[in-house]
Amino acid sequence: MIKCIEPGETMKSIPLKYIKLTIIILIFISTILVSCVHKGEQDTMLQFADCPDSPNCVSSLADQEDAEHYIQPYKLKLSTEKAFPRLVEYLESRSDVKILKREEGVYIHAVFISKIMRFKDDVEFRFKSGASAGSVIDIRSASRVGHSDFGANRSRMEEIREYFDGLQ
Repeated sequence: MIKCIEPGETMKSIPLKYIKLTIIILIFISTILVSCVHKGEQDTMLQFADCPDSPNCVSSLADQEDAEHYIQPYKLKLSTEKAFPRLVEYLESRSDVKILKREEGVYIHAVFISKIMRFKDDVEFRFKSGASAGSVIDIRSASRVGHSDFGANRSRMEEIREYFDGLQ
């Protein structure tokens, strides 16, 4: 039975064991909620979505046997510390790009917007850690709508590869 505290009453009328139990339950629930939120953020940042069956997506994490979707990751001589700001600089220099999310030295999610039809393509870059020299960047580029992109996503990612090749 829950008893409301009336004006003039003190907390002494609520048994201490109920207060302790309530605190333990609140700590337990908040711990679960915080760990679920943190895990969800980590999973979406570290993993790319799979490419759909349509040919308007390329990813370095697609099956290498899937010639339609697979593209080589960027393998650079530049360290992540040098490559990451260069990629940000490249993306920010383009009028057709908006960076949506940026985790310094780890991940970039940008949107490329076509000039005429204003189609949006999501582009992601994930820098792999652990390389002793240079850096490896997993890449993904996918159209938000439509079935075919006539090779636009692959061409875009190869254009960025050429940009990095010119820096090395």
